[in-house]
Amino acid sequence: NTKASKVQQETRQSRLDTAGSHSVLQQLAVSNTELGLQISQYTAELNLLEDEAERVSSRAKQIDQDHKRAKQKLDIAGMSKILGKVLQEQRRALPNTHLYREKKKRLEARIADASLLQIEYKDEHQQMKNLDTYAQAYLVEMSVEDMGRLIQPVKELLGDRAAYLAQLITIQESYIRALSELDFAQTRLLDVANRYDDFLAEHLLWIRSAPPSSLNTFKVIPGQIRMLFSVDRWKSVFSALWQQLSSGPVLLLIVLIAAYLEWKKADMKRALAATGNMVGKPSKDSILYTLQGIVWTLLLSLSWPLLMLGTGWQLQNAVSAEVFTKAVSLALIQVAEALFILRAFALMCSQEGVASKHFKWPSKALGLLHKDIRTLILGALPLGFISIVAVNTDFPGQEVGLARLVFILMMFSLTWFLYRTLNPSNGAMVALWAQQGQKSISGIRFAWMTLTIMVPLIAAATAIAGYLYTAGALVENLVHTMWLALALII
Repeated sequence: NTKASKVQQETRQSRLDTAGSHSVLQQLAVSNTELGLQISQYTAELNLLEDEAERVSSRAKQIDQDHKRAKQKLDIAGMSKILGKVLQEQRRALPNTHLYREKKKRLEARIADASLLQIEYKDEHQQMKNLDTYAQAYLVEMSVEDMGRLIQPVKELLGDRAAYLAQLITIQESYIRALSELDFAQTRLLDVANRYDDFLAEHLLWIRSAPPSSLNTFKVIPGQIRMLFSVDRWKSVFSALWQQLSSGPVLLLIVLIAAYLEWKKADMKRALAATGNMVGKPSKDSILYTLQGIVWTLLLSLSWPLLMLGTGWQLQNAVSAEVFTKAVSLALIQVAEALFILRAFALMCSQEGVASKHFKWPSKALGLLHKDIRTLILGALPLGFISIVAVNTDFPGQEVGLARLVFILMMFSLTWFLYRTLNPSNGAMVALWAQQGQKSISGIRFAWMTLTIMVPLIAAATAIAGYLYTAGALVENLVHTMWLALALII
């Protein structure tokens, strides 16, 4: 820090000494000043990188030790309820691997940029070995009189620049080394976190994480509801959001994009409807119109999910984020994905949607699907948001009260949607199957419907029995299967 301060003072003095001098001298002084500022910047960043690498290495070491201790305890005593709860807390506290992968990509880009810049500085420093020749290159277009007057101050400034370059190259080597060490530390952290997460996922599936439901377990719900809507807790969320908004333009840009998409919604709807005008006309019909319709559908579905995803991402990166704020960020990110997919499918099933205009699905099936999906969005997603927040925050007894009740209600909502959609007697898919002339296999469809709706019901029963982790895993697999099924239907 002292060295960096000294460089700043010297470069400032160099600029002051050349004030009012020839433009060549001023340009050299300014470039020397910029090098001095880079030396100061690299010095400051070097300290931060070393601290960050130490912190990441310590975190990786701690996770690796937790993994080894968990293996030993399981080998000696087997899985118990208390150990299972501890391991669930440890899994919840594991670092966000997606976030670290993004950091790693940015870090690799910084290493590449710094290495390229170092090569340029080394080339320039090598060329300055002969100052006389290098100085004359600056004055080659001047008169003999000006060259004679400026050659000595130019050589002095170039000499200073050579010294700055030598110092900058040395600091850059330390900087690149620190970046590489941080990259190695993050790679190790990702490795140990993924291995421990796989281990926990394998062993925690059938561990009871809460006592079975009873009237006593629901007595904590009123207090947890008060905590969920606590003004102080939401103040901390908005404080972290304001901090992110003040620290950079990313969140503001996301808000502006979402607002623009909402503003242009009417125009995009007209564009979506226009893509179906040429369908069925042999001379003009093209698959490009269908692709355009899908693109307009995705854009129409994007505004609110984008705002939720961006807000959750920014809250997750906030330095001052508390436990409740982190829980809200996780809920926003997870619900945003579901909202985007369901909105897109609902729009496809609308009167002017791709399924109607391009795929020629029967209007009765589309009307029922559109209505059922809208009901699912309004019913299940808010419950999912509350459940995720309640499970991941610091409510006393969070696993036995509000989180479990809301999860069970969400499972009933999902069961109702699946029944309404898949029922081979009067479900939303009946008209579509009838159009395809496949009534003869209605018995098989009834069996598939029964098996499908049993999954959320089993998840609800599992949660009631206290196996909340298992219930969550079941629902996660079901939801991913639903997204795949929707994609295949389209």
